[in-house]
Amino acid sequence: MPGAGFGDVAVVSRNACSRAAARAERARLRGPEGTATAARVGRDVVEHNIALWDRMIGVPDPGAHCPSHLRATRPR
Repeated sequence: MPGAGFGDVAVVSRNACSRAAARAERARLRGPEGTATAARVGRDVVEHNIALWDRMIGVPDPGAHCPSHLRATRPR
């Protein structure tokens, strides 16, 4: 960005927040809310989603994916 004339460039990692949200969603699906959801849509759907969250948790943990907020001041 500095080469494009942007100033005050900042990158704010959202990795910790993303990891916590993924773990919370997986825990929610494994708990009473997941049981209630399974009664409506089927246990296989809930188990599939738990497996998706398991895989998604493995992505930000080692830093392979790092959600971030990018901020900069645009050139005049």
